[in-house]
Amino acid sequence: MSASRLLSAWDPAAALGPGLLALGYLVAARRARWPRRRTAAFLVGCAFLFVALGSGLDRYDDQLLSVHMAQHLALTML
Repeated sequence: MSASRLLSAWDPAAALGPGLLALGYLVAARRARWPRRRTAAFLVGCAFLFVALGSGLDRYDDQLLSVHMAQHLALTML
């Protein structure tokens, strides 16, 4: 495991869930007139969800407990 492998292994299918969440939120925010900061925070959260579950971390999470726990920490801290 190296930093270049972690940064180069992206799974585009992992973008489906966060992408649909972001799209649904944008539709709801347009109708309900949410504050822009709230919308931006939600979109950053969706992007972070994709990074945690679609990057190289996901490739090694079933092989290394430390990487799996780093995923848990990253998802719960943000």
